[in-house]
Amino acid sequence: MTEEHAVGLLWDAEVEWDREDPFGGERSKDFAKYTELGHSEGLKVYIAKYRWYEDGELEKAFYWNGSEWEKVEDVGLDLVYDKFKFDRETRELKKEIFRDVGCVNNPEMEEICKDKLQTYELFSDRIAETRTATVENASKMLEKYGMFVFKPRYGFAGHGVEVVEKLEDFDEPDEPEDFIVQRFIPTDGYPEWGVEGPHDLRTIVIDGEVQNGNYVRVPDEGLISNISRGGNQKYISREQLPDEVIEIIEEIKGEFEQYQPAIFSVDIMFDEDLKPWVVELNSKPGTYYHHKVKEKEKEIPKIKNILKMLRKRAEA
Repeated sequence: MTEEHAVGLLWDAEVEWDREDPFGGERSKDFAKYTELGHSEGLKVYIAKYRWYEDGELEKAFYWNGSEWEKVEDVGLDLVYDKFKFDRETRELKKEIFRDVGCVNNPEMEEICKDKLQTYELFSDRIAETRTATVENASKMLEKYGMFVFKPRYGFAGHGVEVVEKLEDFDEPDEPEDFIVQRFIPTDGYPEWGVEGPHDLRTIVIDGEVQNGNYVRVPDEGLISNISRGGNQKYISREQLPDEVIEIIEEIKGEFEQYQPAIFSVDIMFDEDLKPWVVELNSKPGTYYHHKVKEKEKEIPKIKNILKMLRKRAEA
């Protein structure tokens, strides 16, 4: 019988011990499916908060036994699937986990994805001009482009994103190096897909392979398209991706070759001339189907591919 590897899926505040299931809702069903599918890959999947990790073990965790969630303690791990936040507090912990038991993704790769300034420096031909959020840089952006986007340097899910058109509307943050100003890219959508106005295309790469479950996200209103912020989505197959988008993905894959096996997404938008621009990279794209805009048949293949990738990394 194939040996099972214990894999910890480590999260932030989403997972709480005082509940009967890890997420307290529909998402728990998705990760029960992760556990069930994991067995076919020789993986025993545990759900836990990252603060429950110490020295290669989980103090406590949730485990789906096929019919209900069990609360278990003192779980030794063979691998971590890192789903928790990246910031100054967690950076060293991620490195420690990588040294102790290994994790997906490599924390060096995650830092590149999370640091929008570092991402720009690596792929400046593919990303709109990006600078630290000083008044001087904001003034230059307005002079060159007429408006800019203000974002947290390490932000996610569209939190703290603002479009600025006047310098008097911009207040330099106390720590400008933790925020960025970025050229605003106007867009009319992508007519071939029936997409109009503000949008972004999320392309997902698992263990070097572009997936079929890519999707365009469109805001319900305003400019923020994240699903967690009310955005809608439309699935786009691998075959529907333009050649220039594939070229961008291949370039990024080449930069990340040393970190494989890995999972990441490339968020892209098309300008008024339909030129694709990278919006940002994400080292932990969501793969779940509990949300109303998600389709189970599009998400399950990605989950299976993630589990295959985790098995490959555990065996390495």
